Amino acid sequence: MNSSLFVFSIRAMPILAQAAGGLAQGASQALGIVMLIGFIFGTICVVGGGFAIRRGDTDAGKLSIIGGLIIAGAPVTQTRPNTAP
Repeated sequence: MNSSLFVFSIRAMPILAQAAGGLAQGASQALGIVMLIGFIFGTICVVGGGFAIRRGDTDAGKLSIIGGLIIAGAPVTQTRPNTAP
């Protein structure tokens, strides 16, 4: 059983080594994932703030909505547009 796992891992190594495509592309994909998680978390904060206002806790609700907008919108301010040389 161990030998079959070893043979499979040797066959998969060249595929994994070529999958990255370079440091810049890997960093770009990682930042895309971070942006997606931040957007989802910010949206959840905004919705939670709306529910807090609905319950009557307006101060916490307003702070949660503002914080959620900042979290969800932060990647937009940090990314630069693709410009052709």
